Amino acid sequence: MATSQTRLPQVDGFILAGGKSSRFGSNKALAMWKGRPLLAYATAALKDLGLNPRVVCRDPLPYFELANAFVTSERPDLGPLEGLRVALKSSSKEFAFILTGDMPLVTKGHLRLLLDAAADQTAVVFVSVDGIRHPFPGLYPRSALPMIEGLPKGSSVQALLDRILPRRLTVSELHSVNTPADLRSL
Repeated sequence: MATSQTRLPQVDGFILAGGKSSRFGSNKALAMWKGRPLLAYATAALKDLGLNPRVVCRDPLPYFELANAFVTSERPDLGPLEGLRVALKSSSKEFAFILTGDMPLVTKGHLRLLLDAAADQTAVVFVSVDGIRHPFPGLYPRSALPMIEGLPKGSSVQALLDRILPRRLTVSELHSVNTPADLRSL
């Protein structure tokens, strides 16, 4: 198996921050936790691997202080699968890390686990101990792009995972933030 360092030059890093944050009530990526915006934790995890994170969003202006590269070609209101689609479309590497801006406990270590499990053109995602697949953070091959584009508009990321059958790694805690209460409970 190739080591992370061998694979790393073949990986781009993206952070999805284009959601409406309707359950949260305000922009989750900018919500503060331990003195830093949530998005800062995702950018730090990618930077710790030597990657320049690109934020996938409709409007980069709120994120200029947190990132210096953006992908803004998302079609509105199509959800995280659309963010994944535009990230893979803009990637020039074999694989792309796809993170969300609302998971501050994701670290370089989690990303290395995904990277070390990578195999030829196979996506790698985490699954919780109760068996639930978590598409983000995930490692996705560019070769999944035609499959994403072939799904009906408005499909979920879970529908994609049903088709691509990713490699799954069990992880105990990643915690995504959906509400202010989630943030307070971290």
